[in-house]
Amino acid sequence: MVNPKGLRSLIFTLFVTGIGGIVAQTILFREMLVIFSGNELSIGVLVAFWIGWAAAGAYTGEKIGGRTGTLAWSLILFSLFFPASVYLIRIIKVLIGIPPGMGTSIIEVISLSFLVFLPVGFTHGFLFATACSVYNKLTAHRRPSIGKVHCCAMVGTIVGGIILSYAIIPSYHAIQVASAVVLLHGAACLFILLFSDGPRARITLASAFILLVGSAILLAGTGADRIQQESVKKQWYGKKVVSYANSPYQNIVVTEEKGRYTFFSDGLPLLTTPAQDTVFAEEFVHFPLLAHPSPREILVLGRGAGGVIAELLKYPAITRIDYIETDPAFLRMVRNFATPVTVEELTGNQVRLHYVDGMTFVRQIRNTYDVVLLGLPPPRTLEANRFFTWEFFKVLKSILKQDGILALTMTGSPAYPAGDLKDLNASMVRTLEMVFSYRFIIPGAPNLFMVSAGSDITRISPNLIHERLTDRAIATTLINQEHLDRRLQESRQNEFLSSVKGARVTLNSDFSPRLIYYNLLYLNRSSSSLLNVWSGIFKRANVYTVTVCIIALFLFFLLLQRKYETISLSFAMATTGFSSITLQLLLLCTFQVFYGRLFSEIGILITAFMAGIAGGCAVTSAPSRNSRKDLASLKSMEIGVILLSIVLFLLLRSLGAVPKTELFSFLILFIAFLLVLGFLTGMESTIANKIFLRKVDHFHLNADQTGKTAGLLRGATILGGWAGGILGGFVLVPTLGFVDVCLAVAILKLSSFLLLLTFPKK
Repeated sequence: MVNPKGLRSLIFTLFVTGIGGIVAQTILFREMLVIFSGNELSIGVLVAFWIGWAAAGAYTGEKIGGRTGTLAWSLILFSLFFPASVYLIRIIKVLIGIPPGMGTSIIEVISLSFLVFLPVGFTHGFLFATACSVYNKLTAHRRPSIGKVHCCAMVGTIVGGIILSYAIIPSYHAIQVASAVVLLHGAACLFILLFSDGPRARITLASAFILLVGSAILLAGTGADRIQQESVKKQWYGKKVVSYANSPYQNIVVTEEKGRYTFFSDGLPLLTTPAQDTVFAEEFVHFPLLAHPSPREILVLGRGAGGVIAELLKYPAITRIDYIETDPAFLRMVRNFATPVTVEELTGNQVRLHYVDGMTFVRQIRNTYDVVLLGLPPPRTLEANRFFTWEFFKVLKSILKQDGILALTMTGSPAYPAGDLKDLNASMVRTLEMVFSYRFIIPGAPNLFMVSAGSDITRISPNLIHERLTDRAIATTLINQEHLDRRLQESRQNEFLSSVKGARVTLNSDFSPRLIYYNLLYLNRSSSSLLNVWSGIFKRANVYTVTVCIIALFLFFLLLQRKYETISLSFAMATTGFSSITLQLLLLCTFQVFYGRLFSEIGILITAFMAGIAGGCAVTSAPSRNSRKDLASLKSMEIGVILLSIVLFLLLRSLGAVPKTELFSFLILFIAFLLVLGFLTGMESTIANKIFLRKVDHFHLNADQTGKTAGLLRGATILGGWAGGILGGFVLVPTLGFVDVCLAVAILKLSSFLLLLTFPKK
């Protein structure tokens, strides 16, 4: 007879497992994004390793079998590993010798993701599989469906994702969230132990009680806050942290040293006040303003405080300076930690501070400007790349006056650019030339780009700049006739243009972030010789070369199909793993391009995908003995993924770029796509497993057994997912662009569908 209290406690445990999984995944992803410098392309790697370790844990849990004591210890271990992993992430860069303020290489992104997600991902997968087995034993006489188990976990995932995204993340830090998860899992563990029919080990009961009470004390008192402060202190070893905060766009840290404040964005220094680099501030401001005949209205987009605005205030003719940052919270932080120089800058009569998203401001402003200073560093992230695309430059052109000038900087070198640095600057030149008629480039470290749509700034000369400097009575520390003669040599500009001429590069756009790719290759050039070899190959990739590779892969597996009858199932699941991770990453990246606030919305987006997987598994979990029907359903799922890819392809292609205004909330559309993608993935996985179990008799498994799966198919899915996370994130998305990635995925799934047509029907 079924124990009602035991069954209810188990259902509660499954619900808690769903909550714990999505909360841990979201919080750890956010923490990892911070140490990975906000690089959204790394999300594919994070998802792949999370799913991979969870699958490995589930497989182990299935083999061990379902015992209440094992389930209780699984809850305890997950509760311990989650907060420990948050702490580990924050100190891991220091442990491996990466100083605070330095970025990580692609190799380090992959290796750290592998390491950090091992304990939490494995334990969560083990926990869910064990709960399934316990549920099966508890309801053995009622012919249960695994669909009920997935439904309980799915409800927990949805509830946890919504509450986390819109109630918890905006108000509580990661250690508090982890402590709440420990409290919840401790309660579930006690319920399981107290209301189950099995023996109750005292040490297990005591451990669960300690977890429950300890986490409650941490949350009720200041313990969680103290752990948060200690972890931040260790994360920023050697620096005095005066502020640590998360905005919807990024993690912002402020450090203080000898009266100077340094503002970090996702672990990288973005601004120092007062500015230490006088050379940059003077050249960045005075070259474009002296190139303009009469600058009066100026827009500063990024890194204005600490020196740039101070230089602008030297011009008495300027009547208006609009200053915005890409993140309004960042500007508030700058004002909160203002030095005397910064106070003078931000309170000037001409200065207007705008606490809005930089992209929103530029798209909505009706004012026009004589000079726009784009002070952002070269893009490493999609959030930053939005401000370096030809689409954004077109918007800036519309708010520039007839003789207006746009100035920005790009990574440079005292020598002339070569290799990836050459491609980076060549792409920038080509992107600017797409929009502006005239350009003037001052090579150096960094390179200063000045462009205009109506003023022929190519006629700028050292004598003209010095004459205007004198006439306007501008006092400078560095800029004089000798400096101008050296920096504005026409021969230097011609040599720079000759060095980037002929580079096989493409435009940087909203849906084709080439600058990120070239910048990543440049920054990772010294990290691995093998990476250099592969980057040289992948750099020239396009949809045609990818199609050829897919055809070759299809022909290879077609030959194997003659000998191994079930190889088409493994190929289908490997391509499904690859496609689901790649398309999920693509949707997350597209969301970031649209809104820039993936850091705050990643929880609800991942929730949609994971809930879709659980829902797909739930609706197809009922036992079936009709092989023909299952095979037809599997083919339908393959067609579903193909159609989803084509719909995304057509949608992105028709948009061409991020629309200036939204006719409806695209957030709903992103959630719907992720839900459908997860649903198709979950359904296909379960159906393929049924077919495989009936076809292969040496596993000796009953297809009706709850929680039992085919390890070979799981391995194929995981391998495909890993490939999708790594190749999709660091190769396909930045090289092919968003549109062609959808097309490539559709072609890949078409190949697996065609291979399934050869699968024996009997």
